[in-house]
Amino acid sequence: MLVLYVFKTFFNNNNYWTKKLSRTAFAAYVFQDIALYSVAKIYQPLMTQTSLINFVVVGIPSVIIAFALSGVICKTPKLKEIF
Repeated sequence: MLVLYVFKTFFNNNNYWTKKLSRTAFAAYVFQDIALYSVAKIYQPLMTQTSLINFVVVGIPSVIIAFALSGVICKTPKLKEIF
């Protein structure tokens, strides 16, 4: 309940970045597998036994890449109609 209250109170606003991320969220969901697979393949030789480290090192860049890819995809004229 505290987390819900904090996010509703302090982070419930619209600005440039939230509008941009909201616009590209569905495309990022569709193309997240491409980003996740590519980052995991690059990081595979360096995998550790600690799953939390692997999650952070693969997960954070994958989310950033997925949203960057979806931002480019949502700017193309034909794909803008779909996404």
